[in-house]
Amino acid sequence: MEYSFRPANPEDQAQLFELYQAVMSGYIEQIWGWDSRWQKDDFSEHFDPEQITVVLRKSQPIGYVQVETHSDELYIRMLLIAPEHQKKGLGANILKRIVSSASKQHLGVKLQVFKINAPARRFYERHGFTVVGETPASLEMAFDA
Repeated sequence: MEYSFRPANPEDQAQLFELYQAVMSGYIEQIWGWDSRWQKDDFSEHFDPEQITVVLRKSQPIGYVQVETHSDELYIRMLLIAPEHQKKGLGANILKRIVSSASKQHLGVKLQVFKINAPARRFYERHGFTVVGETPASLEMAFDA
């Protein structure tokens, strides 16, 4: 399948929130319960188009990645692909690009994954990430170069 990427823009916020809700609401519901107002506000607070790359299939957003640059690492705030487009190498391609960019900048790569999201944890472990800490709901993972 052909996929393309483009930088996010402010007009993407509503559509990317819909994708976020479709993919993440089941996990969030299990952990804390889904509060639509709180989730929209939190998404808006962290929505920074300069940190987000939109993943497109036939010009339709089917995912996105948000990466924050910290002093000593790239932090993957979110890597999200619609379920029907998962397990096709797309997430791996995105992750490899992030790790390569971090390596060129001599930075580490970190992220958090919900403890109950076993498929995501396995995905990151297959791509060289290890658990380095935890919060009540999440595992903190880092790329082990």
